[in-house]
Amino acid sequence: MLQSAHIDDWNVFYEKSTHSPFFLSPKWALLWENIYPIYRASPMMITLPSQKRALIPCVSQSCFFGSTHMLHSSPAGTYGGWLTEDGSILDTEETAFLLKTLFEASETLVLRLSPFLILEQKNDSGPFTNVSGAGISCIPDQTYILDTRIGLEALEKRWKKKLGRKLKKAETSGVCIHRTDQNTDIERFYTLYKSCIETWNPPPGHIYPPEFIATLLKDTGSADLWIAEYENKVIAGAIVARGINHWAYWLGATDRNYSHLRAANLLHTQIIITQCNEGVQWYDFNPSAGLKGVEQFKASFGATKKAAPLFIKKRPFFHFLEKSSTLVKRFTSSILPT
Repeated sequence: MLQSAHIDDWNVFYEKSTHSPFFLSPKWALLWENIYPIYRASPMMITLPSQKRALIPCVSQSCFFGSTHMLHSSPAGTYGGWLTEDGSILDTEETAFLLKTLFEASETLVLRLSPFLILEQKNDSGPFTNVSGAGISCIPDQTYILDTRIGLEALEKRWKKKLGRKLKKAETSGVCIHRTDQNTDIERFYTLYKSCIETWNPPPGHIYPPEFIATLLKDTGSADLWIAEYENKVIAGAIVARGINHWAYWLGATDRNYSHLRAANLLHTQIIITQCNEGVQWYDFNPSAGLKGVEQFKASFGATKKAAPLFIKKRPFFHFLEKSSTLVKRFTSSILPT
């Protein structure tokens, strides 16, 4: 049975996990709710035939002036999935039951599966590849994840071989890396981020306002801003979301005018070194929008490819509203003066 859950339950389930991305936490959902009025934290609880309970982190989005809604697990294409009451792993049958129940009960749902839920199945992809039904589509995707249990010494040996010249270039050029929470640094990073997204191809699916970035960094206690400076100018930056035994490279920006300094390479090695020293196992570079150059960059640190498929279910009425909205926009733009 699937039913609504309370935020307090969400907190308890999340804290019981041994490894969970920040995006499965209630803080991430409440951030969206606080910044965007059309979003509401809407966790769901399911009781499995084994009587084990699992909580599904969700955010509900009001669409088309409130005429319908879309359920996200989790918003903006970040990792979704489930959390168990005792932090245990669901077996293949439990996973299949959960997914079947969730999709049957949801009229409109966007779910990007956390790669760790797939890893838990020990490469048995059956429960995930068998997700099907009316209106359900699956977009294959992948992330790059670095398991730091091999140790910092082994990682540095790899970097010396794969990234040695690039790291030396950044260091000898005077590039400096900082973890910072200063308002001025947040503003400087945001300026760089806004200038970068104008050149991104494909363009980003979502552009975050400054208050979203500032609230994430200053109020959640679960994200850090790292910047690379050269001659007092921010030339690269990364926001890292800290989950349970998991750090994720969530948002980044690099000034292409300074790409020859290899600041991004030095930036990520410093983040990973800090993560290792703090005893965190996973560094997750997140999906790459299919960009081969970005994937090669992430793989150069020793990260390996892991599946992170995106499932989308939309009922016919939602498709109708989408098409109608598109037609209205086209008509409006054709009659309004430019």
